[in-house]
Amino acid sequence: MKTEDIRRFNLRRHMKRHDLEQKQLANVLGKSPAQINAVIGKTPRRNIGTVMARHIEERLQKAPGWLDTLHVDDTDEATPDYIWIPSLSIRGSKGFSASKSQLEPVKKMLISETWLSAHIDCPPQSLQIAEAKGIGMEPIIKHGELLLIDVTTTQFGQDGVYVLKFEIDQILMLRRLYRDSSGVMVAASSLNLTQKDTDLETSGLVICGKVSGSFKFTRM
Repeated sequence: MKTEDIRRFNLRRHMKRHDLEQKQLANVLGKSPAQINAVIGKTPRRNIGTVMARHIEERLQKAPGWLDTLHVDDTDEATPDYIWIPSLSIRGSKGFSASKSQLEPVKKMLISETWLSAHIDCPPQSLQIAEAKGIGMEPIIKHGELLLIDVTTTQFGQDGVYVLKFEIDQILMLRRLYRDSSGVMVAASSLNLTQKDTDLETSGLVICGKVSGSFKFTRM
């Protein structure tokens, strides 16, 4: 996201948060309405330059550089080139509180749409986010990793890690699915070395999403 886009977003956000019209903002900044419309109107013709940015910060009683830093929280709409990824909404009868569930809900997250398009092979609008829970999918997926899940995938398409639930108790789980000569197979959990892979068709499991990617923050 370019600096000029951040400045424009922040100023528009300030207007919205303080319920200001462009004419009112112009009065606060000591500018004409035409000058303000040129930089934050529906079809802006100019960017907010460095000199004007520092002037705006001074008039709004903000610290120098405030306009250049993206200010956003989960009450905001998506920013230019960014999209909100909602929390995973799939729920079984026991919900996410079930101790056996391998998924934990997290707050929605703001992620660059350009980055998603370059790294994820599905529309960003089909994604939801959750946190991996437990070590049942290690080493493929580790405890605490954030998972981007394509919730529009409800049928097996290709080998990968899927979100599954039993039709009976509906506890959510992560399992690797793969196709072999006998059909689509559900790989056993790494926690149970004696368990054998099972056929998806007879397993009683339902596909409710596919993991498209994962990431984890590591404190250095």
